Amino acid sequence: MKGLLIKDLKLLKNQMNFFLIICVVGMMLMITQKNPMIMVSYSTFLFSMFTLSTISYDEFDNSNAFLFTLPITRKLYVIEKYVFGILTALGAWFASTVIAAVYTALRQPGTNQTEWIITAAIMLCLPAVFLALTIPVQLKFGADKGRAAMIGVVGGIFILCFAASYVMKSMGINIDDISNIITNMGARGLAFTVAAICIAACVVSYFISLRIMEKKQF
Repeated sequence: MKGLLIKDLKLLKNQMNFFLIICVVGMMLMITQKNPMIMVSYSTFLFSMFTLSTISYDEFDNSNAFLFTLPITRKLYVIEKYVFGILTALGAWFASTVIAAVYTALRQPGTNQTEWIITAAIMLCLPAVFLALTIPVQLKFGADKGRAAMIGVVGGIFILCFAASYVMKSMGINIDDISNIITNMGARGLAFTVAAICIAACVVSYFISLRIMEKKQF
């Protein structure tokens, strides 16, 4: 796995100018909107997207056929993509959280730092869910078809949420009561709940991705 991580990190290094632009834009949004959460969510999400680019690079010019002649198994390849995605998201999240925390301390000194950090931690779950949804799609359909497939996946999620809302209303379940329960959980309770959902999503996503790779022909 070390070799795969080094390969993807070198690809990341080649895109450093792009990521510097992301950081500058994130800081500008934070300052103009006076909301440090924008910096955290924006940077963390965009950095995590680079994992999909590494898959595209691996597929370019049938490079995977050469890659798997090396002592690399398909299982190891799938694991590395999730590990790399989590590492890049964590790195971007930590850096942006430090910057946002300094901004909050200087410009918004009355902010509850504990609650703020917990809210920032919840933001870390956003790229986890994104990677759980997109990595299997990218592995299955590739870069070009993957975009269309991802649109279908997102559309399906919206339809599923709408259907679930309709079913709950028809069963007499008040959505406002559910919202109140979530609100009463507090930041810590919400963070643990969201983290559990994200971990479960990543585990399911991993097994789907592994099955896709095992069936793939190069």
